[in-house]
Amino acid sequence: MIGFNHKTKIEKNDRDIDVEVDIIPDKLTVDIKEGTVGIGGSAFEGLEQITSATIPSSVKYIGNRAFANCTGITTVALPENINIAESAFINCSSLENITIPESTTGLGKFAFDGTAWYDKQPKGLVFIGKFLYAYTPEDDVTDIVLPDGLTTFPGYLFNGKKNITSIVIPDSVTSIPANAFFNCSSLKSVKTGNGVQVIEDSAFGNCTSLKEITIGTGVKTIGTSSFSECRNVETLVLPEGIVTISDRAFFGCARLAINIPASVTELGEGVFENCIYIENSKNKISVIAGTVGETYVKENKLPHTTVTQ
Repeated sequence: MIGFNHKTKIEKNDRDIDVEVDIIPDKLTVDIKEGTVGIGGSAFEGLEQITSATIPSSVKYIGNRAFANCTGITTVALPENINIAESAFINCSSLENITIPESTTGLGKFAFDGTAWYDKQPKGLVFIGKFLYAYTPEDDVTDIVLPDGLTTFPGYLFNGKKNITSIVIPDSVTSIPANAFFNCSSLKSVKTGNGVQVIEDSAFGNCTSLKEITIGTGVKTIGTSSFSECRNVETLVLPEGIVTISDRAFFGCARLAINIPASVTELGEGVFENCIYIENSKNKISVIAGTVGETYVKENKLPHTTVTQ
């Protein structure tokens, strides 16, 4: 066995260091020194000879494409408190066994796409440790219930999926990502848990079949175009506690009937633009006397009813 030092994009105290690599006839075992804090982007990309890598507990992040296309790697065990960037192990086609600790702080998209492990996963929700990593539509399964305990999920997983008709988001999730369900054209029912504080931009935009929306009591912010073009929503009750309703949040919700809670202190531009039933006075916005909501509907000449709190 011959050993030599291979210098690559490894960081220790903001400088490059040597990484020890042992050659075992046409194969490489990468032994990263203790004290290394991060493995930089594309550090070992394309080194097909690598069959294993020892990653010490000092490493806290693995960069973008760090081991991409290392087709010889079969197993990877990751240390505690690691952050794994986008495409870190993409196309490691022999990688079958992945050990990822519960303390992992981040998992980028496509990190393990193109691996033997990923190719063996069944349809539906795919988890790596505590992270919801992927979603592949299942035959005849249209109702999605995210498990309690999940705290976040990538915004691209469900985007544009035509099979989903309902989604239940648990109390443990704190934010619905931007574009999360954008253009899910068959989506009819949404229920968000009471732990959700932010519905980000365009989260449910262009969900043209959406009729039933139940928003949990913890929501503080409704992002830009969050429900734009949800033209079949008829009644939406916003809970007390919401502070911000951003630009065009309900743009194009043609049939909408809605209230503005007293807690709202900021409403963006065009929040109810192109809401035909409101513009034609078929529906009226319910507001509370003396609130920002009342001022907003008056300034924008929107049909409304005012109630005393």
